[in-house]
Amino acid sequence: MYLATESRFVEPHGITKNHAEEVLASSAAFSKAMGEMRGEAAQSPEAQDLADHYRNALVEAVGDNGAVAGFECGLSVCMGSVHARLDTDNEQWTHRFLEAPSIRIFGHMSALERVGSFNESRFIFSTDPDLPGIVVALDD
Repeated sequence: MYLATESRFVEPHGITKNHAEEVLASSAAFSKAMGEMRGEAAQSPEAQDLADHYRNALVEAVGDNGAVAGFECGLSVCMGSVHARLDTDNEQWTHRFLEAPSIRIFGHMSALERVGSFNESRFIFSTDPDLPGIVVALDD
């Protein structure tokens, strides 16, 4: 079972590549999806607990070299954005987050966009081993 927003990103065996790319490529579409997930997750203690756990690992990974601009989780899919000044900062926090021993990440996708004086990294991933990869939907 998934929240309505995250169900749009899910196909059997993973995150839907086409829809995830579409949302990651647009700041407006990403913000809209994050807002929808936030509203739905507010009604789910399980989604809130999952988001708290992963957000803590994300904040630790980002450290002082950036800022978590937003982060939300459904029951199996999380999405967020981080602002960092340098490309190397983005690479470092991403590596630390994906390798954090306290969390498990599957089917990770991201997009990087320069916004003024910082890089905005938008990302989406699965927390569910039943959604281990990125898949292309057959009807796309």
